[in-house]
Amino acid sequence: LSLHEVTSTLLEAVRRHLRSSLQRQRKTAEYVEHVSAQPTVEEIQCLFCDSDFVPGRRGEDIIPDWYGKAIGRPNDVVVALRTIAPDGTTTGDRLRVSQTIAATEFRLPDVCPDCNNGPLSAIERTSKETLLGLMDGQGRVLAPEDQRLIAAWAQLKAITYDATQTSPVLPRSLGKRLLASGPIREFGVMLGKYDSRSPLEVSLIRHHSTLSMNGTQQPVWVSRTTLIFGNLILSAAIVVDGWLPVEFLVHRDVAEAVDIWPPKIGDERRSVSWPPAELITASTLPRFV
Repeated sequence: LSLHEVTSTLLEAVRRHLRSSLQRQRKTAEYVEHVSAQPTVEEIQCLFCDSDFVPGRRGEDIIPDWYGKAIGRPNDVVVALRTIAPDGTTTGDRLRVSQTIAATEFRLPDVCPDCNNGPLSAIERTSKETLLGLMDGQGRVLAPEDQRLIAAWAQLKAITYDATQTSPVLPRSLGKRLLASGPIREFGVMLGKYDSRSPLEVSLIRHHSTLSMNGTQQPVWVSRTTLIFGNLILSAAIVVDGWLPVEFLVHRDVAEAVDIWPPKIGDERRSVSWPPAELITASTLPRFV
């Protein structure tokens, strides 16, 4: 080869190398620009274990998917949402026609996959069959273990529903306590049978009120969450400010209610019969919630 040919070959090789290098740099710059333009996915903290995680599409459903399956997955479930303020006024009272029983509006995203697929799923799984029978109005005797499982489920739903609100009132520590040791003793739970017109009607009711006891100067602030699924009413109440024995939060010896949690001291092996002697109707519901 002549010197001219060698020089031309070398120059062409250098040009190809430079073109390839520029293409790689351009692609790298485009990729960096693309990644930089993507929205940053922030981690959130799990309500039940405090771990940080990137939220996905799932979470803890307030209205369980298994209830939707049991009633045939209808697309016209009417969910009544209500908040009763300390002065007795009702706010946010509205009906929500849900196309799916597990709509995003009734789901808490602040639950990590480990908690959601582990202990929370276990609470749902172990209480489902008993709850479905009560929701369908079937009478039965609830053994102590049945009562414990139902109480854990009611407390879970109360904690979850409160956490979805703009201004939650329940302490964040309740979720961790529930998973660590089961139903919380000072979180009273009672059941009633509702004169329901249809299993398609679901109600979620929050009631915050103050109670004053004789001989005390400081009133206590109580939060009560009432859930209605078909024929079953579950009420979970806890003192969030002040102190009051949990026995004052459950209507014991009331014809329309059966208290299941906490167990009576000295009578922990007590079984209870459901349903109660009297039905709760739309007109008597305000006394229960």
